[in-house]
Amino acid sequence: DRRVDEMFEEGLEQEVKRLIDSGLTRENISMQGIGYKEMFDYFDGMYDIDTAKELIKQDTRHFAKRQLTWFRREKDVTWINYENYNHSKDDMLEAMIEIIKNKHIILIYNTMWDTPLNIPVEQIPEDYRFTTDRQYYSQAQTVIFHLPTLINELENDLEKPEGQIWVAWTLECEENYPFFKDPEFTELFDYRISYHQTADVIQSYLHDNFIPLMKQPVDTKERANNICMLISSPINQSSRQEYLKELMREIPIDSYGKLFNNKKMDQDNGRESKINLYKQYKFVIAFENACATDYVTEKFFDPLIAGAVPIYLGAPNINEFAPGEHCFIHANDFKSPKELADYIEECYNNEQEYQSFFQWKQKDLRPQFIEKAQLQKT
Repeated sequence: DRRVDEMFEEGLEQEVKRLIDSGLTRENISMQGIGYKEMFDYFDGMYDIDTAKELIKQDTRHFAKRQLTWFRREKDVTWINYENYNHSKDDMLEAMIEIIKNKHIILIYNTMWDTPLNIPVEQIPEDYRFTTDRQYYSQAQTVIFHLPTLINELENDLEKPEGQIWVAWTLECEENYPFFKDPEFTELFDYRISYHQTADVIQSYLHDNFIPLMKQPVDTKERANNICMLISSPINQSSRQEYLKELMREIPIDSYGKLFNNKKMDQDNGRESKINLYKQYKFVIAFENACATDYVTEKFFDPLIAGAVPIYLGAPNINEFAPGEHCFIHANDFKSPKELADYIEECYNNEQEYQSFFQWKQKDLRPQFIEKAQLQKT
């Protein structure tokens, strides 16, 4: 209330009158704030000056209450009371710097494919602070670099402050980025975040919520379509393009991606549309863009979640990521694309053979699958 009284004492009424005379109206965004909007009503004759003042006080109290509610939710905020420092800005600034020094600052130097940093506050320990602001580079105890986009972010070589920890972060296959394997480059980093099961921090394409999704029953009789694929990336370290070109000569495949496209999706709302598409098919092509140990992406897991049978090409240790026995077809088990096509045709014509790919759902999920999934709990 005192603040509003001071606003009037300092000439709020006269200020708004001058703004109106200069041509501003209540439609201007700057005139829609607390104080201005009530004064416009006063000048329009809707109420007297005392009522206007009381309404401004009321709206200010409501706004302050909303602010306090919002700030209480911000658990990462450190509150500084100006009065505790004898109203000295220098003393308060010194205290703020000391607080920052005592926090472990983790700088995300560049986010994954420029996506916004979104870490729930409740998951951040009290003495830690995450930031993408590079002005904190020299103070940060830990700096995380997203390797695939790092080359686009660096204008000059970075000097590493003594004691600072550098973390390499990538979900991309090193076969597609050869410099990932260069010892001179990898030795720059102290830790590694990666899909590799040997990484210091494992960030997998397999998530903990996949466990209940894999146990959902499947009505295979509703699947009117045979086989589809959704591949758009031109990356071809696995030679999947050559294999698929030959496979499509032997058996019809509905292709919804840019590669060998012959079908269009009714709508594309991202992953949800993809899962719904897979639910219409018996088999889904799940060919990775590269073949490397542990590089098992959503291409393998999404068809399983949708209740389809993945036809897989990729990681040599794919069985370590399978939720159950005999849940997918491995392209490497066949001598040629034609032999694979012949087997798929057999599954079309032999219902018992096709149903054999769902027997795993009647059993417990593999312990190693559950263990890998639970490692990804947030």
